[in-house]
Amino acid sequence: MKYELIESDTELYRVKALINFSDVKKGDIGGYVETPSNLSQEGDCWVYNDAKVYGNAKVYGNAKISDKARVHENARVYGNAKVYGNAKISDKARVHENARVYGNARVHENARVYGNARVHENVRVYGNARVHENARVYGNARVHENVRVYGNARVYGDALVYENARVYENARVYGDALVSGNVILDGKAKIISTASSYKDFIVLKNTLTSGRHFTYHFTSDIWVIGCFIGSTEELKKHLETTSELQRAEYSAHIKHIEALKDLRALQFEQ
Repeated sequence: MKYELIESDTELYRVKALINFSDVKKGDIGGYVETPSNLSQEGDCWVYNDAKVYGNAKVYGNAKISDKARVHENARVYGNAKVYGNAKISDKARVHENARVYGNARVHENARVYGNARVHENVRVYGNARVHENARVYGNARVHENVRVYGNARVYGDALVYENARVYENARVYGDALVSGNVILDGKAKIISTASSYKDFIVLKNTLTSGRHFTYHFTSDIWVIGCFIGSTEELKKHLETTSELQRAEYSAHIKHIEALKDLRALQFEQ
């Protein structure tokens, strides 16, 4: 055994090291656990400071939980992962390999953070979202549903990425940007909004014709679709040169945007 449980002034036990391992010395008092099953006796995993692991959560391998971090419910943290600051890992979330979750970040539901990924500040990663490889998600960003963020991608600011979106390679999504649907952003893609109180960009997937995605900027009324860049009126004129199927697809997206603009107008009136 590498540790024993000792009483504390809470409902949880503290862990006390019985041997030297990693940066832990024999006799060190660590953080809190509810039962021995929360922290493995194998490997160099440890709970430090005021960190707490409870419920059916498990920490094993060489994982480190420190500061005031919380790992609970059915969450798992393992490999060489580190969770610290005020971060919380809950539900059935998994953090593993060399991932780091810290600050006030929350990873919950069935989300996974792994590889060399970093999730921090006030981020929320949830649903079935995956953040991995060398990806970074920070600021007040939200990543959820079936999203995948990986490669060297960055999602930050107040960005919201959801549904089935894929953000990878060197893509950047930031500001107040909103990315949803089946959008794929890769390479040098950048989605940005500098709006202070609302989502300024929306990206929509064209699934019936070319497979490319549409980007619309509310403030400037600009569409970016492949090689086309222009206003809504210019796009409508452009449709006169396209096939019937393309016209139907593009027109549906234009109606969608017009409906959203009406909703935004109502918000500003209230």
